[in-house]
Amino acid sequence: LPHDAGSPFNTLQDVFLGPLTEAQMRGLILQPGVAPPDDATMARILALCGGRPYLAQRLCEAALDRTYAEGRMRMELADIEAVTRETLVTGLAHQHEKRWGELAGTPAAQAAIVAHARTSAAAPRALHDTLREHGLFDGLEWTVDSAFMMWIRERETT
Repeated sequence: LPHDAGSPFNTLQDVFLGPLTEAQMRGLILQPGVAPPDDATMARILALCGGRPYLAQRLCEAALDRTYAEGRMRMELADIEAVTRETLVTGLAHQHEKRWGELAGTPAAQAAIVAHARTSAAAPRALHDTLREHGLFDGLEWTVDSAFMMWIRERETT
């Protein structure tokens, strides 16, 4: 390559990965040689992460640190509960604040998200439609995940 061509590795493109299926998430979480979660813990991880591999990786890493620090070889529900807030709310606050800032000029979208956060239910189609209407969701780039919802609930109660 000519010197001014730069690195041959600068041709990468962003790939947006949507939520994974439950089977894919289980495959991500159940790694050989890693303390496996019990059934209740697996169900909680899946519920908290909503198919988002990044959230699962952050959450499981923190829970495994706690598990191994206590000399155990099985991740338990208490491990997940102990690290959830610090990992998914406080640890991702900068990302949550950025998302909330993107909504500053769209009070209807903010109101829809706050209303959704109060229910703790799966994101309704109407919420996605409201976000799309305001140019904030194209089906891939905006995620209404449980971590953001926890952050919204905390924000609303303080």
